[in-house]
Parts: sequence; structure tokens; C-alpha cells
Amino acid sequence: MAIIKKAKNINIQVINHYTSLSKVSHEESGEVIIEATKQNLELSSQKKTILQGFGKERNESIENDEKKCYCNRDFTPNEIKEIVIALRKGEIIGNTVKKTIEIVNGIKKTVFKKVSLSVYDMANTKDLLFANQSDIKRAEHLSVNDSSYEKVTSAINKLLKNYDINSCIRKIHFIAQAYHESHRFRATFEGRTEANTPSNYSGGYNFQGRGFMQLTHDYNYVKYYNKVYGTKEDLKDKKFYKEKLIPFTKLLATNIEYAFDSAGWYWKNEDKVNAIGVSMNVAADQDNTLYVSQGINGKVTSPNGLKERIKYVADLKEIMKYENCINKKS
Repeated sequence: MAIIKKAKNINIQVINHYTSLSKVSHEESGEVIIEATKQNLELSSQKKTILQGFGKERNESIENDEKKCYCNRDFTPNEIKEIVIALRKGEIIGNTVKKTIEIVNGIKKTVFKKVSLSVYDMANTKDLLFANQSDIKRAEHLSVNDSSYEKVTSAINKLLKNYDINSCIRKIHFIAQAYHESHRFRATFEGRTEANTPSNYSGGYNFQGRGFMQLTHDYNYVKYYNKVYGTKEDLKDKKFYKEKLIPFTKLLATNIEYAFDSAGWYWKNEDKVNAIGVSMNVAADQDNTLYVSQGINGKVTSPNGLKERIKYVADLKEIMKYENCINKKS
């Protein structure tokens, strides 16, 4: 990348890795190549921070190749916020009537118009996460403090690193599934009662969905328990089941570390827990939303919410500008 500066008088001072341009700007770089003529100065740099006006007004120019896509880097809180807002605004759930005042032939008239209603427009939703939104109404939920974009983004970045969800396409599929499972980033607890818990939930009410990816069934909870504590507990041990496993389940809804880590653990499938029998990174690499959804929701022809999951993947490709991914397969 080259920057051309033109001026009649430029004073240049080179000190280590810094090049100072008196009365013009300050260029900071790990590597700078300087080529000067009477009225031209060309600076070619790998990474640069431009400080205008002797550093009083900072303008960070991110011309870094790593910023062009999301492969092998962390999300920022603002990026996660932008993703959540865009996904919510892009999901139309109905219509509402909006009252407006318009001038018709010079006369003010009240006009009622039908407008689309998105998830973002729902009461108290907007850009709020988890306990700052609907989750607080459920029996088990994250704390308000842990529901900030800073805390949630940190937890997401940690699990992405730990479970090799490191490319744009893997992140797109993971976020699409987690967005659906967590009720649009609003809940870490399914919120069922004993009366409406499905009969096919192994272990029943106590083992309903929890966490960012809604871990379900006692046989999955005991495997995650063993992963967390490095034990080899068994469901046949009734004392363990009652005194340790059942209380442990609540941590996946209330503890931010377990809520998010359990999602990555289930995704990578090192303990043979998902329905497709392989790491869902494999399915994501194939860009196959049906295959990924079967891993989350069961190996059936039409997993629950498949239409929505397909839409979220398509939306995320636009939001995250997947066409710019350096590892995108043609």
C-alpha cells in the first residue's frame, strides 16, 4: 500500500521505526520504505497508524489484510453488536400499523400505514442481550453484568479459539446455529416446565436445553461434567446423579463460562455427542446448513427451524462480507 504526500516543504526525521513529517503527519510502522523527490514523498508500509496534527487528532487507518475477513482473529464487541442488530432487523415476524401525519393537498391528515415488524422491533429487544432482555424473565439466566457485549464477545472469542472455529465459514455457521438456539441471543435456558417437557428428553425436565447451544439430555450433561472436572462419572450412580449432576446443569444457564464453552464443546464433538458423529467444523467447511443443523437438532430430514437457520447463514454471509474472505472456496 503506498501513500503519496505532496508538499513544497517537508522536514523528515527518521528515528528507529518512526518517520516524522513536521507539520504534516506522523507515520508509525514496523517497516517503512521512504522515497523522496522535490515534491513527492512515498511511504510504503505493512501496518500504519496515522496521527494527524501532531497527534492531537487520531485517525486510525486499518489497512490490515487481517481485517478484511474474520479468519483467525477475534471479534470486537462492536462487530458482535452489529451482527446481532443486523440479524434481528433482517428477521420479519409480522406487521404493525404506524400512525403518521402527512400533508395531502396542503392539508394535514392522519395516515395509518402497515409496516413490517422485525425481531429488533419487539418490546425491550433492540440490541439487548440475554439478561438485559427476555432472559431475565426465565427461571435460569445469565447475570446482567455478564450480558454485556464486552463479556459476551470475550466468551465467544474464547470458545472459537478453543474449538477451532477459526475461519469465516465456520464462524458464520456457528453463529447462525447459536443465534437460533439461544432465542436470538436472548436466552441460555429453554424455560420449560415439568408439564411441557418433551417425553424424548432423556432425564426429563432437569435436562432441558441450556447454554449458548442449548445442551440437552442427561447423557450429554454427564459427558460435559466429566470434561469440565476431568472425571469419569456415570449416569448409573444415582447419588452422583441427584447430588452433583442435576445441580451442575444450572451452571450452563447461569455461568457465562459454561454457557459458552459447552456450545463449543458440543460443536467440535470430541466426546461424540452430536447427531452426525463428526466435528461440525467439517460440516461447516462444506457450507452445508442441513448437515450442520442435523448435528445440532438431530439427524432428520428437516431439523427444527431449518428454514430460519438457512436464512441466518445467508444473512451472515452478507453481514460479514464473506465474499472478501481470504479462504473462501470458489
